[in-house]
Amino acid sequence: KIDLKGLIVGATDVEAAKAGIWVLDQASMPPKVIRLAEDGAALGKYDLPPGLHLEDGLTGIALGNRGELLVEREGDAYVTQFTDATGNPVEAMTTNGYIHKGGLFAANASGLNSLTPKRGTILAGQLHIEVETEYDLGGMQILGFGPQDDFFVALEELALNPDTGLQVDQTVRHYDALGKYMGVARVPIAEQYTYVQQGLAIGPDGSVYVLATRPDRVEVWRLVFTQSLDSILYEPPLTSNPAEIHDESFGVKACVSRNTIISTASSYRNNSKYLSSTNINGACSGRQKPRYLGGAGTYSSVSYDWGGFETVCGIMSLRRTIPMTV
Repeated sequence: KIDLKGLIVGATDVEAAKAGIWVLDQASMPPKVIRLAEDGAALGKYDLPPGLHLEDGLTGIALGNRGELLVEREGDAYVTQFTDATGNPVEAMTTNGYIHKGGLFAANASGLNSLTPKRGTILAGQLHIEVETEYDLGGMQILGFGPQDDFFVALEELALNPDTGLQVDQTVRHYDALGKYMGVARVPIAEQYTYVQQGLAIGPDGSVYVLATRPDRVEVWRLVFTQSLDSILYEPPLTSNPAEIHDESFGVKACVSRNTIISTASSYRNNSKYLSSTNINGACSGRQKPRYLGGAGTYSSVSYDWGGFETVCGIMSLRRTIPMTV
């Protein structure tokens, strides 16, 4: 047991390496990583540089193949090497995923506001693995690697029930080194007493463990993998008749992870639209052309629906079917 009182403001992730125990202090200003010995003695404290802060999408830390410390942003969307294998800081180098045995590994959901919200893609070196879920795929991330170069991917499915709210189902999929699907396990998020941001880890034996919280303690559980799982989510058809509303007591109701929230926000932040000369120079009664629209080109934009709940997907679909002028 290591007492972090007085040393850390708010620990959100931990990694154990040969160079020591790394702790991410995400709540400090600026965020820091602290290197500890096995007995808890502080070996070093390093501020994360600008570009790796909360406003930049900081979500966690991980270890590379040689034990080097990696800083994660937006899940595994941006992975930055922060130290070498001995624990010494190095010049930051960022990749769009994890480098494992010379190959790039990344997992990307299409996005809740895309035309294919139930699909995602896993990049595993030279392999491209397509994923399709029964419900909307809120987010996915490479969890880590096993001793046989197998790998694990964490997924979150979402179902919106107008009567009971948002339901979440988190699972972990297992693939061998050749990308063959090996099985799936469910993360028992509904049994958690409190939310844990980084609650999954892969042990040296290749098993996946989850940190389970209880009112007076925490426990470590090993996930059990099977070939398939029945969905525990339910999204009823739209109806205004109370007699047709089904019982939703079995559904999982839990908070959405930070990765899923960031994924949704990114779809808005990265939204763009090509505007032709006709779009820009066309007439629009009661409005003037914004001064930043200088000519034809691709412009960043955020969908806007006064008093409504428009999405990026919805507004882009509207733009494809209705001639647009500004």
